[in-house]
Amino acid sequence: MQRTTAMRRRTLIKLFSGALLAAGVGLRGRISRAEQRVNPEDPAARALAYTQRSANPDKTCSGCRFYANPGAEWAGCSVFAGKQVPAGGHCTAWSGRT
Repeated sequence: MQRTTAMRRRTLIKLFSGALLAAGVGLRGRISRAEQRVNPEDPAARALAYTQRSANPDKTCSGCRFYANPGAEWAGCSVFAGKQVPAGGHCTAWSGRT
């Protein structure tokens, strides 16, 4: 009886350790992606005429529905797979918040 309890405990510890490791690796990938900033020379940025300073103050990233945090100086943009863009930036995918 004691042997099966010890084996179950070891199995649970191994499974729990593996789950924690997998969660940590996944979280690290999300954090590093979110910290990346969009390079204006990136092909996707060029295709959308992305600029870090909008020519029209009424159409900036901070006023766009794809901008993750309107109050932040830099925030993730869902158009650029969550990479960060400046609040004053602009691209042709701009769509106002409703």
